[in-house]
Amino acid sequence: MNFGWLLGGRAGAAVLMLTATVLTARALGIDDFGSIVLIHTTALVIRQLCRVKTAEAVIRFGTPLRDQDSGDGWWWRLLAATVRLDLVTALLAALVAAGVNLLSARMFGLDPALQEAAWLYVPALAISGTGTAKGALRVVDRYALLGSLSTIGPAVRLAGVLYAGFVGASPAWYILIWAGSLFVEDIVVLSIAGAVLRPKYSMMIASGLRQAVEIEPRLPGFLKVIYWQSNLDVFPRHIVTLLVGAYFGTSGAGVFRLARDLAEVLGKPVALLRQAIFPDLSRLWQQDARRFLRLTTQVSGAMLAVGSVFVVAALFAGAPLLELLAGPEYRAGATVLALLLGAATLELGGAALRPASYTLGRERAVLKIQGLALVIYLPVFFVLAGPLGLPAAGWAAVAATAFSLGGLTLLIRRTLRSTMDTSAR
Repeated sequence: MNFGWLLGGRAGAAVLMLTATVLTARALGIDDFGSIVLIHTTALVIRQLCRVKTAEAVIRFGTPLRDQDSGDGWWWRLLAATVRLDLVTALLAALVAAGVNLLSARMFGLDPALQEAAWLYVPALAISGTGTAKGALRVVDRYALLGSLSTIGPAVRLAGVLYAGFVGASPAWYILIWAGSLFVEDIVVLSIAGAVLRPKYSMMIASGLRQAVEIEPRLPGFLKVIYWQSNLDVFPRHIVTLLVGAYFGTSGAGVFRLARDLAEVLGKPVALLRQAIFPDLSRLWQQDARRFLRLTTQVSGAMLAVGSVFVVAALFAGAPLLELLAGPEYRAGATVLALLLGAATLELGGAALRPASYTLGRERAVLKIQGLALVIYLPVFFVLAGPLGLPAAGWAAVAATAFSLGGLTLLIRRTLRSTMDTSAR
């Protein structure tokens, strides 16, 4: 049910976002669109590299604290620590964005109008610390609300793009719109979460990271592992776009971004399923190991079947779809689209495996698997980029995702076997 709420909201958000992307591509042409994609992607990479995924810590350690609350306020003390981490990392992201904006103007000859518009990403990143808010809303089962909140940013972006297209706005205005949508979404999420959770500020002000570590000594180690894990996750989503832009130019970045956005219509459920299933897996592992294994297996099999249908459809209709949406110059992304959908299908199959591994306490092993997958991605891309061109990015994504899926499957099997053998003794 929780997955359904999130999927409903994110499905609507994905449609709004894709529509805004397509309209931007049609309004600006492939080169200007590619420039906007690279600027926006740079901001997202900065946000990710400076962010600690406090939402995962809130769920991993906050779920039992809240379920077993004895009135001593440990739940609120944990939130106090993660809120402060969110604030510090968001301010760091804003400072880095300001520095990058200054350097990009001098080093890469960025158009002055685009560079000026890109400054809006600085305040947008300064309020991007929403991890604790989203994680806490998941712990208190407000998934329907989270699904609704996920549509705010895309709706703002689409409205802005429609207006810009109507008045024939310059490319700089599209940057303002894309950055502004991030700003509005995070402001609304923080405001709504505060109203729903009604924090006990007296406990939170008097608490910090030290108190949280006293409650849960595993917290710092978990946050470190999740931080590096999230940085590895940003590679296939955003850093690859920058890599494609550097290798194939702004037009290549534009084509790749449109294909990636289409593929993410399928890939979105991966992140949503992880969010929805993590609290339940945490509880199931404590209650019934067999049900834990059955849920993990059933979810993975169902997601693989769903993704396969999309891959087959893309093989036959990918090129006409891209031309219909954005124009004939985007037909070159058809092969990339099919390959990215293949990678998304494999990722769907492993959607339940990562939270299951976290529940089993194997987050460090997951990090190693993802790191090796990245090591596989880069040589595949560079070896195939010359002979194949843009589809090299798709083949590299398939190779890396297949390795990750196999590694997580083997990890869970070995961990469960070891745990059950220990229990038998």
